[in-house]
Amino acid sequence: MRDLPYANIGHLRQCLADLKTKTVHTKMVNRIQSASFPYRTIKSGIYIGNGDQLLFFAMPSQEELRTQHYRWWRSANV
Repeated sequence: MRDLPYANIGHLRQCLADLKTKTVHTKMVNRIQSASFPYRTIKSGIYIGNGDQLLFFAMPSQEELRTQHYRWWRSANV
């Protein structure tokens, strides 16, 4: 739980239990958006959906970030 970027673990636990035991297909977890995402939580990319569509935005590799976006890479790893 320490590695999760979500402070309300009780709410997260309840959402997962609801998905497992009830006839719901989705649950809202992050109700208050944080200003930042740790790189480790993004990993391969970001998914955004609205019920009808699901989009995927791939995260560049660490090497690509380091070589082509060095200033951002440096700021994200300080």
